[in-house]
Amino acid sequence: MAITSLPLSTDADYVKLDQMGLIQVEETAYPRDSSIVDVFRHQVSAYPSRIAVKDSLEEMTYAQLDEASDAIAKWLHKRSFAPESLVGVFANRCCQTIVTLLGILKAGLAYLPFDIMIPTKRIEAILSSLPGRKIIFLGADVQLPDIKFQVEFVRISKAIGEQVDELADGQPACHGPATTAESSATSLAYVMFTSGSTGQPKGVMVEHRGVVRLVRDNNIVQHLPVRRVMAHVTNLAFDVSTWEIYVPLLNGGTLVCIDTMVALDPVAMLQTVRNYEITMAVLTPALFRQYVLESPAVVAALGLLCVGGEALHPRDFFAAERILKGKLINCYGPTENTGISTSFVLTKDEKYTNGVPIGRALSNSGAYVMNSQLQLVPLGVIGELIVTGDGVARGYTDTQRNIGRFVSVEIAGKKVKAYRTGDYVRHRPTDGQLEFFGRIDGQVKIRGQRIEVGEIEHVLRSHRSVADAVTVLQHHNGKDTQLAGFVTIHKDAMINEQLGDGSSDDGGDEAHHVDTWEKQFDAEVYSPVSNIRPEKIGRDFTGWTSMYDGSEVDKIEMNEWLDDTIATILNGRRPGYVLEIGSGTGMILFNLGDGLQTYIGLDPSRNAVDFVEKTARSMPALAGRVRMHKATAADVGQLERPIAANLVVMNSVVQYFPSQDYLFKVVQELVVLEGVQKIFFGDIRSYALYQEFLATRALHIAGNKTTKAELRRMMVDMERVERELLVDPAFFTALPSRLPDLVEHVEILPKKMKATNELSCYRYAAVVHVKQKGRQQQDQKIRQVKDEEW
Repeated sequence: MAITSLPLSTDADYVKLDQMGLIQVEETAYPRDSSIVDVFRHQVSAYPSRIAVKDSLEEMTYAQLDEASDAIAKWLHKRSFAPESLVGVFANRCCQTIVTLLGILKAGLAYLPFDIMIPTKRIEAILSSLPGRKIIFLGADVQLPDIKFQVEFVRISKAIGEQVDELADGQPACHGPATTAESSATSLAYVMFTSGSTGQPKGVMVEHRGVVRLVRDNNIVQHLPVRRVMAHVTNLAFDVSTWEIYVPLLNGGTLVCIDTMVALDPVAMLQTVRNYEITMAVLTPALFRQYVLESPAVVAALGLLCVGGEALHPRDFFAAERILKGKLINCYGPTENTGISTSFVLTKDEKYTNGVPIGRALSNSGAYVMNSQLQLVPLGVIGELIVTGDGVARGYTDTQRNIGRFVSVEIAGKKVKAYRTGDYVRHRPTDGQLEFFGRIDGQVKIRGQRIEVGEIEHVLRSHRSVADAVTVLQHHNGKDTQLAGFVTIHKDAMINEQLGDGSSDDGGDEAHHVDTWEKQFDAEVYSPVSNIRPEKIGRDFTGWTSMYDGSEVDKIEMNEWLDDTIATILNGRRPGYVLEIGSGTGMILFNLGDGLQTYIGLDPSRNAVDFVEKTARSMPALAGRVRMHKATAADVGQLERPIAANLVVMNSVVQYFPSQDYLFKVVQELVVLEGVQKIFFGDIRSYALYQEFLATRALHIAGNKTTKAELRRMMVDMERVERELLVDPAFFTALPSRLPDLVEHVEILPKKMKATNELSCYRYAAVVHVKQKGRQQQDQKIRQVKDEEW
């Protein structure tokens, strides 16, 4: 018999654990057999006119939230999804998002929340691991994710609007339950993905009962203040959001959705707490520390503050001790046990020598310290924390990963389902409170985020130049913990770098980026081109909307912009032989005027290509002179030679390129074309003026009465979701030195317009003059141009 298999506990040890209340599960009379939907409907019946949820733009009563979520449920019901099908949610915290979550549950389905800031490849990894149809609800203020998978994206407002329109049109309402199958306590409620050591995220399947057990009639909920107004500050894909959302909604309280930048700004957060009279919040220790230092009144205003996601340092509690008025509870728990497994109410009379305890098990759950053989260890002995009870998840979406994590253990003579947390803990000998001593494996928590160090190392090693990698935690003088990755490089990779081998494997990503824009333009921008009236040809301005607010740009201003564009392209000369990349609906072609010899147009949209081709054939002046190709800038090298072109035009195209490297490759391809004299890049979004553009756009949206903090927040949010390529003029002015044998000189030109708008203020043109073979280079004449001369 192996020594490790011998039990450490004697009968006396077991009796002592039992006498301290560490064996039997504390059971309470919570609605164990009810679903989330059942409990929510009970709150609707009890408090129909009470405010259920608020955000910065709107608020909804329980009755309104119930009705709106019914609309989502009915919309989904008509889609005939199988019970417990997953519906993605890609949205910020707001009333509309809460409507969607409840609607999905009412439809007998389960939601899959995404962090809107995670990398595209992470989203793809999650979707690739899931079977069946894929549908994702999008919030109003988020960009469409640029992913390769076949996914149906639906705006939340669109789904609600369609249901409302049906009722307005007199279509019969769907009476009775709007669900595909009535949800029960054991139905799947949601799936959340956590970090995985193999590089692949793990999907945790949580049932309704786990959520109800978390937020109703337990030893944490007993501390809820009389006024139950919860701050919703946590990412939807983080399990703490479950507590934030359902504590108020299943207990007759109010949920206040708070923007990320407000939550990270202690001063702005204080104003929000006061304005909405918030009484409850959940914070990571890092954010708790920041509030205590910079805005202690936030902490003082709360009747209940839960801290969790990572270890709480005693010094942070001691710093807050004098300002605390309500309860401060240290919460612990993995996603696999529905967020919270144990809790500890901090008091002012302890020193917390071994750190702040994580406490005792949540009601209707068990928390046990066991050895590697899943046997109980005596009081005070360190072992692995094993959790049981109604909060334990169904398992992982990949059932192979359940092995060794979701197990069966024997407690008080009964076999029960359990989850191995992988955390070292012990029962404090004096009172049985659990103390935390770290991880068994390589998992860490930083600012509340659960991270497998192995996952980071796996990704680092996947790079073709990396031989091996290691990731370590670094602590800097009591400040936030950081992760640092170290790699060793393959010998061949170092040699290639020394030789200047800049090859990369990004071609697939670039092609996918271009393909995504192509699909969007074909489906949304150029789908109505057949409706363009003859008198509008060349000046229809299809697809041109303001980047400030999405409205149509004034037609007078657009015409002025186009006149200046054509004048800059021609510069007083005849067009001659033209190659245009990104021809669109022919805005440049149909305004070039006399002197056009031939025109070759490239556009990725089949709708646009067919329209220009058909229109040009109907015009005597252009008949036989125009050739169109469904192609992109990357396809120039594949065109049939010779290409007759002395002028190349790319107007309002560069912003859709995936990178500056891609742009440089295009330039290299064009400057070697026989006969090309000039390349016109128009309507380039200026990187140098990007911050000014963001400030102008934020002011346009928020108005002049907005605060500096709100303006900065909006600018940061806008920058985070930017999809287009911005180019500094320095990229173009450097071309003569990068391509000295091919580029003669470059002009950077502003827009010459009376109108003041985003096109005239924050965009520019670059004209690349190509060196001609056999022509002696002339000395450039340089003169200073004053502002008033523009």
